[in-house]
Amino acid sequence: MICGKENSKDCGADGFAPEPGAVLVSVIIPFYKGKDFLAEAVKSAAEQSEKNIEIIVINDGSPENIGDIIESFKSDRRVCFKTQINKGAAAARNLGIELAKGEYIAFLDADDIWAPNKLQAQLDFMRKTGRKWAHCAYNRFVDGNRGQKKYFPCKIWGDVYPLILFWCPLATPCIMAKREIFEDKTLRFAEGKSYGEDSALWRAIGEKYNLGYLPEPLVEVRLRVLKNKIGNAAYRAEVQMSERANFLKSWRFAMAHSNPPVFLAWLLPTLISRAGISLYRLFSKCFRGENAKEIFARFLYLPSYAMFKAAVVLLRPLQKFNPKKS
Repeated sequence: MICGKENSKDCGADGFAPEPGAVLVSVIIPFYKGKDFLAEAVKSAAEQSEKNIEIIVINDGSPENIGDIIESFKSDRRVCFKTQINKGAAAARNLGIELAKGEYIAFLDADDIWAPNKLQAQLDFMRKTGRKWAHCAYNRFVDGNRGQKKYFPCKIWGDVYPLILFWCPLATPCIMAKREIFEDKTLRFAEGKSYGEDSALWRAIGEKYNLGYLPEPLVEVRLRVLKNKIGNAAYRAEVQMSERANFLKSWRFAMAHSNPPVFLAWLLPTLISRAGISLYRLFSKCFRGENAKEIFARFLYLPSYAMFKAAVVLLRPLQKFNPKKS
C-alpha cells in the first residue's frame, strides 16, 4: 500500500508493524461531510501517545475534495484512506472493521476529537482488567465554543442488561473493543438505519460481554450548529422518539433479557413513543419552522422519556459484572 493514497488494495499500514511485545490498535473513522473537522479528528488520532496504531479513514462517497488532507498525512504510514460509494456511516464502519488488522479496534467520528492519551488509557485498562470492550466518559462542546465543555460520565458498565434496554449512553468515539468480538459476523453496525445503528450494535455486544468503563473524559464530542440549531440528529426529540418507537421491533429480544415487570416497564413507554411519533408525523406539517416542530416533538416525547428515565434510576444501582460473560 502507498500511504496517503485512496483506494489502495491493502488499507492497512504500509510496512508498519507494532513494536516488539506491543499490540496494534486499528482506528476507524467514517467520513461524509465536514473536511475541516476530519483533519482535526485524524490529527488527534495520529498524535496519540500510543503509537502502535493504524488509522483507516473511510470516505463514504463524500462530495467534498479531501485531496489536501490525504496529502497532509502522506508521510505517516499509519494513515490510509479508502473510498466507497455512499452507503452511510454504518457501512463505512463495517468496511473499516473488515480492513482492520489490529488486535483492538477503536472508533472515532470525523467531527470529534480524542485526548492524546485516549488509546493508551483504554488499552492499559482493558489489558489489566481483561475486559473485551470498554468505553469512557466524554466532554461535549458546541462547535465554535470549544472552551466551554460539559462532562458526561455515562456510568454504565458490567452486565449492561436490562439497563441498556432503557438507556444506551455509549458514545461511539468512546468505544474500544477487541477484534475477536467482530469475528462474529452478526456483530456489525446496522446498515440501512438513519439513526441508532451504533446503539443496536452495543446492545448486541452487551448481550455477550461485560462492559468496562473509565470515568476519565478522553473524548471531546462536537455538536454542530446548523441554521441556529444543533445539527446532531441524536439530540433531537423527533429522532429520540423515533428510535424508541423502533424498539418495538426488538420486543422478543427485550422479553428474553428481562423479567416480566422489567419487560412491561420497557414495553409501555415504547408503545407511547410509537404513538407519539405517529402523531408527530401526522401534525408536524401544521407547524412552521424547525424550532416549533422540535418543541412539538419534545411535548409528545415527554411521557415516554420520563418513564424510561424512571426505570434507569431504579436499575442503575443494580449494575454488576456477570461471571458468566467475558
